[in-house]
Amino acid sequence: MRKALTILLIIAALLIGGYVGFISGQHGPVPKGPILKITFLRASLGGGVIVKTPENRFTVIDPGAARTSDALVKYLNSEKVKTLDILITNPTSTNSAACNALMRSFRVRRIMSGEKQGRSRTWRRVIANAERKGISMSQIVAERTINLSNTTELHVLAPPQGLLQSVSSESDDNSLVFKITFGRKRFLFTSEITERGEAWLVKSGSDVESDVLIVPRSGHSTAASLELLSKVRPDYCVITSSNTPNRSLLERLNEKNTGARLFRTDKNGTISIVSDGRTIAVITERDGRD
Repeated sequence: MRKALTILLIIAALLIGGYVGFISGQHGPVPKGPILKITFLRASLGGGVIVKTPENRFTVIDPGAARTSDALVKYLNSEKVKTLDILITNPTSTNSAACNALMRSFRVRRIMSGEKQGRSRTWRRVIANAERKGISMSQIVAERTINLSNTTELHVLAPPQGLLQSVSSESDDNSLVFKITFGRKRFLFTSEITERGEAWLVKSGSDVESDVLIVPRSGHSTAASLELLSKVRPDYCVITSSNTPNRSLLERLNEKNTGARLFRTDKNGTISIVSDGRTIAVITERDGRD
């Protein structure tokens, strides 16, 4: 009896130790119930985004460059991914190789992109490979809502149907901007838009208010303008970058100015945001302190 009690105490201590270790990298209350998990990968994994719904449906957003595609596939295998969707916000030769790697390694149900179509030969190969494998290729446009699962929606906000006419059709300002909604929580993805795309988004009257703002990847000094921040009113901001972001941008996103916690893949490594639709917690690979 005493031996059995000792074993139980050891197991309990291990469980408590594991729990404390998990919490030490977590910011925010522990979510309860079915969980949405959005993971922002560090640069060595491609810097893309993985959305995992409570129904275990996976969507990979902008999977990254050719040099990181093997690491991305390995990471997804570690997450026990078998089937996935792909969303490309700005089709270029950069993310073509990773798309092809995902089609080779997993069952891809559909590849979604906006009206802006990549013109590179490598992107045309992605389209050809998808057609050969019978994978659905679809364009999603502003004001369209996509069901990522029964509980999770993606609503496209920009560019307008027919693309922004004030910029070239290949401009970053014609990359997809969308909001993911789960329960009462909203996550705004601004892709690679510049100040022109932000200005259009603000003037469009779209409901951009969100709990989490994923800052434009352009990372220029005017990204995440005060006008956009005042409309979004985020509790958390995320910057996905392999380099230190622009100083003016960091000053503007300072928690003292916005009231929002800022997380960066260049400092925090891979970042996961988990939510039960009522609360949000952020789990980081590194604490990011200097």
